[in-house]
Amino acid sequence: MDDLRTAVSKSVRDIRTSDKRTVPDPTVDTADRLEPCVAVAHYVAAIVARRLHDSTPLDIRTFTRLHPSKIRVVHELGTKAFYDRRNPLR
Repeated sequence: MDDLRTAVSKSVRDIRTSDKRTVPDPTVDTADRLEPCVAVAHYVAAIVARRLHDSTPLDIRTFTRLHPSKIRVVHELGTKAFYDRRNPLR
C-alpha cells in the first residue's frame, strides 16, 4: 500500500508541475476487486494496455467502441504522456 501511496503522490506532483490548475491532495483507499466500479475500471484499463502494447483486431475494435466517448483521460505513467479530448490517444 505504501508503494501505491508513493506512486499517487509522485503523479500528483508531476501533474501540479505541468498543469497550473489545482489538484487536490491525494487519498488512497482500497476496494474489493469485484466491486462493480473497480471491475469496470480494470476492464477498461486492460483494453487500453493491450491497445498500447500488442493490439489484436478484437482489441482494436473494442477500444474503438470505448474511445473517445467513454475514456476521457489516459495518463501513461511510463512516459508521463497525457491523452485527453485535446490530445487523443490514437
